[in-house]
Order: sequence, then structure tokens, then C-alpha cells
Amino acid sequence: MVRTDSAPRGLLALAGHPRLAPAIASLFNEPARPWSLPELAQLCNMSRATLARQFKEKLGRSASDLEDRRGVRRMEAR
Repeated sequence: MVRTDSAPRGLLALAGHPRLAPAIASLFNEPARPWSLPELAQLCNMSRATLARQFKEKLGRSASDLEDRRGVRRMEAR
């Protein structure tokens, strides 16, 4: 078994974070919806700045980067 002292990163880390889970669940439960950062922050009961910081720390990229990638995938699916 490989042990690491670093915290897990990626979507699973976000989904496992109690305050961020509502945003991740919403993003994947309603993939066609173009979520805004303020909407996601409201779901998580935190400020936009706090949500953005948490995404960056846990995912390694910003919430808007994730939404941009989802938007590209929506366009490709058409």
C-alpha cells in the first residue's frame, strides 16, 4: 500500500467535501444547465471567493475551468 500525506485531489475530493458536495452533485445531476459560480456558491452556503478557493485547493483548477470543460462537452454532444 502506498501512503501519502497529501490530501486527495480531483472530483472525488470535491464530492467527499461536505460543503462542496452540493455543487458537484448539481453539476452532474443537471449537466445541460450552465451553472454560474454565484449559483454554486449559494448551494454550498459560501461566498463565491470561498467556493473558488476550495475548488482550486481540492481540484487543482477553478470552478469556472470545470464549467468551461462541461460547456465544451455539451457543445460536442450536439
